[in-house]
Amino acid sequence: GGMRQVGVLAAACLYGLAHAEMNLRIDNENAKKLAIGIEKATHGVVHVDSKLVETNIVHLRILKDDLDFKKFANRLMSVKFITQMRIF
Repeated sequence: GGMRQVGVLAAACLYGLAHAEMNLRIDNENAKKLAIGIEKATHGVVHVDSKLVETNIVHLRILKDDLDFKKFANRLMSVKFITQMRIF
């Protein structure tokens, strides 16, 4: 009986793949813009290599000992550089 639901799940996956491509492309472009902006604006506080950003994930390294990621993210949000942040 469980295999009947596989078709329903597969259809949902196909729909998602077909309709999410544009959003993913926009996310990837926004991540690249974020990385470039951080490179230009942080003046030795954070290191990010925008040339390595190919997806919607931006890896960065905080260079100041007295600055943690939460403070950094809050600062970006306070100046409207970003509007939301997910920390994993």
